[in-house]
Amino acid sequence: MGLRFELMKKRKRNFVAVGHVKVPWCRLGDGRTTVDPRKYGRKRQTFTDHDAALLEARKLAIEINGGGTEAHAFTAADRATFAHANAEVAKHDVDLVAGITEWSAQRTAIAGSGHALDTIVQAGLTALRRVAHPVSDVAREFIKSKAGQDLDGRYLRGIESTWMLMAERFSCDIREVTSEQLGGLLNGLRKRDGDPLGSRRRDNILDEIRQGFQFARLRGYLPDEISAARKVPTLHKLGAPISFFTVVEMRLILEHVAEEWLPLVVLACFCGTRTGELALSKDAKKSKDPLRWDDFDWEEREIHIRAETSKIGKARIIPLLDNAYEWLLPHRRETGPIAPRGARPDREFGKGSRLELAVNQALTAAPRLKNERPVQLQMEAIDPAPLPLLTEFAWRNNALRHSYGSYRATIIRNLHQLADEMGNSPEICARHYRNPRPKAQARAWFDVRPKPAANIITLAEEEAAYRAPARA
Repeated sequence: MGLRFELMKKRKRNFVAVGHVKVPWCRLGDGRTTVDPRKYGRKRQTFTDHDAALLEARKLAIEINGGGTEAHAFTAADRATFAHANAEVAKHDVDLVAGITEWSAQRTAIAGSGHALDTIVQAGLTALRRVAHPVSDVAREFIKSKAGQDLDGRYLRGIESTWMLMAERFSCDIREVTSEQLGGLLNGLRKRDGDPLGSRRRDNILDEIRQGFQFARLRGYLPDEISAARKVPTLHKLGAPISFFTVVEMRLILEHVAEEWLPLVVLACFCGTRTGELALSKDAKKSKDPLRWDDFDWEEREIHIRAETSKIGKARIIPLLDNAYEWLLPHRRETGPIAPRGARPDREFGKGSRLELAVNQALTAAPRLKNERPVQLQMEAIDPAPLPLLTEFAWRNNALRHSYGSYRATIIRNLHQLADEMGNSPEICARHYRNPRPKAQARAWFDVRPKPAANIITLAEEEAAYRAPARA
């Protein structure tokens, strides 16, 4: 006993002090640490982990100094938890208190966000690692990607103009562009005369912006979600009424159109072909080829629209109706394009064109009745009032083709057949032509025929001459 007492006296004692309270602890020779608060009426404890012993000594000192209740002694599970926590923070070269303080601050910062801490950390790391893609860089890449493709020149100019404007207006990363900013850009655009853009032109520009955002998404510059451009609503009313010509107006057009453009008018208004399929502009794709006289099957009275002629790149067959056949019969032996490449139909057709001026000059000299017979005769019989006269003519864009669709829908009563003939989808035909023209007007439209002249052979004579064998 005397020897053991002497050894204990030689052990160095240390204290954890809080206020006036000093809780002694001692490092034993076998590496364990004892915490001895017995003078405060607490039980002595021995720990294999030195840091755990000091933490418990500090906890006891705080409780005793504050007059707390009996301290809760560390259980084996508590010590294991403490050891694990201490080992984890040690991996990052911080002490336990600093680690817990940092973790608590982060939890406080994300409170109410609805996201787990690890999710937020991962998202933040992804954002920090992401390479910036300014709008100006995306614009250059997008325009360059289109340059090598066989596309319509006017379409390419539109893409270039729109995205150069985007690069000018937005100096930020493309991810930072919002739908509100894009809407403000579109609403602020003006025509050359200062008036706001029409809804259709505005929506066309929006479509070009959406194509650029889709390009950026496919390149990984934008997340795989609805883009800001897609969130901007379109304004053009797809259900707006289409424009068409009356039978009287069509007669005037056929009477005054230049001879070289007569086949184009006939094919558009009585066969429903597109102007761009008949006369290719200078901006047309290099792979496009206009409709040719060689595409006509005069025996079967069909017109074969080749894939390289069709606007949508799909072949179709158009019926050559009786009145169209009579108008085009003089060209039966011709070959080659209906209109030469680079021809300018915009000079003959359109607002302020030569044709519009010629028709209005004719109406000034001799106004026409607005109504066609036999409707006109019925009106004369029941109403002695003067009949309305057509004194002015205004060209309507796409009205030749829309007239065919409107009147043809009345005759065949089959929108799917009409879609095949016009190279449209049934949905487009339903949208435009579900409200067709009256049957009397439709019959009159497809009965508009060339006036026979004394020096022109009849249709029967022409067909007989065509079938007759050539003489040596």
